[in-house]
Amino acid sequence: MPDFNLRSQDVLNSNLGTLWLITQDGKQRKMADVRNITADIEVATEEFRCIGEMMHRHKGVGMRGSGSMTLYTGTPEFVDYLTKFKSFKQNFRFEIYCEVADPESPAGTANGRGARAVVLRDVLLHGAQLFKLDTEDGLLDYDIDFDFDEYDILQNFEPTQYSSLADTGSAGVGDFVSNLVNAAG
Repeated sequence: MPDFNLRSQDVLNSNLGTLWLITQDGKQRKMADVRNITADIEVATEEFRCIGEMMHRHKGVGMRGSGSMTLYTGTPEFVDYLTKFKSFKQNFRFEIYCEVADPESPAGTANGRGARAVVLRDVLLHGAQLFKLDTEDGLLDYDIDFDFDEYDILQNFEPTQYSSLADTGSAGVGDFVSNLVNAAG
């Protein structure tokens, strides 16, 4: 039976990766001033019922991409984008390229199971901070929310022994998952 203990080197370090801003005219800037960033996909669902059934059912009818990031104060691009929007009445969209790659983890190295590289396309800001002063000692930072219309996964992690129930060697769970997959196909 395989060993399914999660080792510390199997977990990805959240600080190791690369983040780039790509403008509409193709200019690229490494975003070293970002403290954290998250991008999520939400599935829009509609609920419905059938006569004679007690359970409500759900149907996926669309998707929405959104995210947020925290930056150290001093990033001029985002205020510039919104100033152009104010002046020219046109949204300024851009792309964000993010790669997660932890050289210690087999999940995050090119010689292991790869890294994850994602491009968010048609990113639109919800706003930007014009200025901030704070009486507390510390670093100035601010949060920005954004939406994106498309995304591409350029490189993805390979499945691990921890993420694949069908390959556990357990006759009960593996057969159950295999039967579900075959029934759906």
